[in-house]
Amino acid sequence: MSSAFQSAEFKQLLAKYESMLSNKKNVYFEADELKLIAEYYASIGSTGASDEAISYALNLHPDNLDILIFKCHSLIINDKIEDAQLLIDSLPDQQDYEVRLLQAEICLAESRFADAKQILKELYLESRDIDTMLDIAQLYLDNHDMKSAKEWIDKAYKQEPNSSEVLNMKALLCFSNGELSKAAKLYNRLLDDFPYSIEYWQNLVKCYLYTNKLEKAQDALEFAMSIDDENLINWELKGNYYLLQNDLEEALSCFKYAEQHAKEKSYIKMILLKVYFLMQNHIEVVEYASILIDEYKLQDYEMADVYHMRAFAYLALKQDKDAMKDVISGLSYNNHYSLLYVVKGEIHLYNLETSLGIEAFKYAEKYADDVIDILRLIAMACLRTNYMEEALSYFQQYGEKATGEEKYANYYFIALCYYWLNEEHEMFVNLVKAAIYSPSTLFQERMMLPKSLHDEKFHQICLFILDQLKSGEIDPYLYM
Repeated sequence: MSSAFQSAEFKQLLAKYESMLSNKKNVYFEADELKLIAEYYASIGSTGASDEAISYALNLHPDNLDILIFKCHSLIINDKIEDAQLLIDSLPDQQDYEVRLLQAEICLAESRFADAKQILKELYLESRDIDTMLDIAQLYLDNHDMKSAKEWIDKAYKQEPNSSEVLNMKALLCFSNGELSKAAKLYNRLLDDFPYSIEYWQNLVKCYLYTNKLEKAQDALEFAMSIDDENLINWELKGNYYLLQNDLEEALSCFKYAEQHAKEKSYIKMILLKVYFLMQNHIEVVEYASILIDEYKLQDYEMADVYHMRAFAYLALKQDKDAMKDVISGLSYNNHYSLLYVVKGEIHLYNLETSLGIEAFKYAEKYADDVIDILRLIAMACLRTNYMEEALSYFQQYGEKATGEEKYANYYFIALCYYWLNEEHEMFVNLVKAAIYSPSTLFQERMMLPKSLHDEKFHQICLFILDQLKSGEIDPYLYM
């Protein structure tokens, strides 16, 4: 649909509809016009605006089958299965293709896979065309059944290997399976024929961002922006590009633009919250987290994460009682969320409750999806609270499991712990290793520390070791 959304006719239609909303005065639209508007809002993630357009369409055209089907699909997506089933049962033509497709969608949502398979088999046998194959494949993709989706996509590809619809679905499958290089090739092939498809450009950008091919991502982004420099997905992708470049200020600017123009704010506010969290802007973290908690209905896992970030910010602002309240609130939404236990442990250490802190860290490790990452976060918590021996122990455990750049950066923190413990030889050895394998970490990692740990003497030692390595005074082979 992306090409339809770029047309001058659609932009005029959308402007007319949004003018109606702002003036609060009803205007007549055809059913297919309102359905297209609803599809547009759904495509940019504005589900509330999409539902509003469909509700208005039903006021004008209460018996229109396409509108009713769209509403039913929306109900299924929002897990309102009973409401969707009641709506389907009320439709006059139960043998309509789209109605039966919706019945199959409900079966998949309710894990009645055999029933869904039978309905879809009957639909295919009645037509055996490409559109039916791709509709079936899309249902399985939406239900995260990649194996079944692949069977139907392969069948369609065998029949029409040059069909753009088939190639697009094949690209979506590759993307969903993590085969990003294959997906990128397919999107490039599609763009040869459809160079003004913003959707294909955006999906290509995602492929390049996920594979860290930032120059190619930048080029693809420029094409997408040239097609529509007001498209909010473009601005979100641009923000993610800058995040990967570690340019948080530029990323923030992109997400702020999206926030200003988005009809539904919760999604983009969540992104901004995470950017401010990365920037350690604790006041903004508290502000955005409070807005999300007080004004929006979030999923339980989202609430737990928001409370975790606000608790961390409160603690950094030395408001430990408010931080602990947020930890308790967050755990009420997800009592297995390891990041909350990390903050809980740090609060206990902040209050010199060592045994309670260590106990909380054990729960953090127990519930961690990635125990390696949690070990590093625990080590940082110990470092911030000046528990240097404990920090050293956790950094060493992390170093035993980490690989590559993460392991090299860890040498810096181990050296820092030894510095504060007055063990000069071990400090020197680990700083040399950090300088050999990843010299930039001697300065980049410093930014992750609270200012209380920005020790100028230690910083000068880092510079001295780098100079000694460059001049040949230190033999790097002795430390490799």
